[in-house]
This record gives sequence, C-alpha cells and structure tokens, in this order.
Amino acid sequence: MQLVSYAAPLLAGGVAQQVVGFGGYGMFDNLLYIEAGAYTTLSAGAQKALGVDPEGETEIDGLAPYWRVALDKTWGSHALELGTYGLYARTFPGRDQSVGYDRLTDVGVDLQYQWLSTQHDVTLLANWLHEHQVLDASRPLGLAQNGSNELWTASITGSYLFDKTYGIDTQYFYMAGDMDALLYGSRTGRPDSNGWIFQLNYLPFNKHGGPQFWPFSNLKLSLQYILYNKFNGSQRNFDGMGRDASDNDTLYLEAWIAL
Repeated sequence: MQLVSYAAPLLAGGVAQQVVGFGGYGMFDNLLYIEAGAYTTLSAGAQKALGVDPEGETEIDGLAPYWRVALDKTWGSHALELGTYGLYARTFPGRDQSVGYDRLTDVGVDLQYQWLSTQHDVTLLANWLHEHQVLDASRPLGLAQNGSNELWTASITGSYLFDKTYGIDTQYFYMAGDMDALLYGSRTGRPDSNGWIFQLNYLPFNKHGGPQFWPFSNLKLSLQYILYNKFNGSQRNFDGMGRDASDNDTLYLEAWIAL
C-alpha cells in the first residue's frame, strides 16, 4: 500500500526507488528471526536510467545499517509475529554535501496475526514507526527551522482472502510530528496526515499455478483507493493555495507478477 505525502520516515518510503541494499537473515528454532543489512543511494545516473528523477532527494552518506528481530510462532492454522526493526542513516539533504549531514534514526514495532483455512484467510497487522531527526545540515542550509525533530507513523490493516483468489484490504494510517515550517512547507508547518486505504485484489493463478506456458508465474491484480482525512497538517487549504486533503485522494490500478 502506498501513500502520497511530503513527510515520511526513511523506512516508510522516504527513500523509495532511490536506494540499493544487501543483507542476510536467519530463522532459529522456528521461532526467532534475525535480519541485518545495509542500504545506500543509487547514483543520479542510475536513477535517471531507471526513470527516477533524483533532483532534490535525500542522499545517504555511505551505508545505512538496517536490522530486524522478530518472534514468529505458528500453531495449527494460526500464526503470530511480533517484531522490531530499525535503520540509522547519515544523509545529505537535497544531495548537498557542503555543510555536512543530517542523522536519522528509525525504530519500529510491528505485530501480525494470521488465520489460514481452505477457503478463508484473515490477516491483521499493526505497525508503529518513529524517526528521530538531527538536522545538522538541513538547518544551516535553510531547509529546516529546528535543529532536531520527531516524526512518527502508525497503521492498522485488515486483509481477507476468499478461496485464495479474491481479496480485500483495509488500512487506517496516521502520521504526526513536530512543527517545522521550513522542513514540511505546509500552511501549518506540520507533517500530520491520516486517512484510509481500500484495496480489492484478484489472484487468478494462486490456487493452481500459472498457465501452461508459464506454470510458475503468479499474478495479482489490484484496485486501490487512498482517502485522506488530513494532509500535511490540515483538512482544508493545507498548502495556503486552496488545496484540500481530499485533493490528494488517489485511485491506482496495479499488476504484480512474481515467479
């Protein structure tokens, strides 16, 4: 599920489509999951070749370490997971390295419950992510008003899949943080946004595999609608130019293919 927002922690899409990474993971005693890795920003040339405009983006200095630890327990048709994850990054705002870097620390907690049966699959998810920003570069560059900020986001998601083929997802999301008129650029100076995401899914090959010419393929077709109650600090006129939160409501038609 994807959102349109000017403010987002790094691990909530703040550097989406801009980074490349590596890592490793392991499962111990069918209970403890551990993962570690690192990410760095793709070069401007590589992003342009992939159709991404790198102008004004946040650039990671060197490698940003990532970690995840989770407990995952399965019994019968039920599964429960509780985990924590995080990322630390030194970043150059707008790719400007002239005055040093910002320091961003993301720490999150997530919870997932699943009930799987022959015809009915139910998934419930909750996620909370907090970012601490030390803006040693953004402030001297005139991009931030505060020397440090807090930003956090939370979401609750429910998913239902019938006959392994027809699904519906519903999510409520909430984002909030410190007021910083320069950093967020909204009329209120706040990053606060909240709303709903509704999604219909169709998985035609999920039960019996793909067609004869491509038996190992999997396909998901989705229709998604994002509805904003608040965007960047207000419901009405969030940018001072008459745009309302609802003007960012978005309809997506998606096709997802895996081997």
